[in-house]
Amino acid sequence: MMLSTENYDVVLSGKAWVDGQSAWVLKVSPKVNNKFTYCGTVWVNTEDYAVMRLAGEPAKNPSWWINRTRFDSQYVRRGEFWLPGRNVSTSHVRIGGDATLTIDYGSYERHKHT
Repeated sequence: MMLSTENYDVVLSGKAWVDGQSAWVLKVSPKVNNKFTYCGTVWVNTEDYAVMRLAGEPAKNPSWWINRTRFDSQYVRRGEFWLPGRNVSTSHVRIGGDATLTIDYGSYERHKHT
């Protein structure tokens, strides 16, 4: 669900530096608990209001097999756009233990269309 005051309770908890850029630190909790909402912390760029980082956990477990899921999504500015930079998700699988998935999106290159 989209991060908005319609969907989440939002509390400003301070300011921080993220990769050399100023950010507001927001604590968020969903107004409706389901597997598409989350509780956690959001870092918002103070210059352009873009989400720079999002860390937390789903408001509701995605399935019976999985619990204690946590995620940390980081974004990078490329020109005027913010794009995914890295995502780390860790879950405890009831049969099998902990599982971690890390996605590094690498560098983005700009290509000209002819």
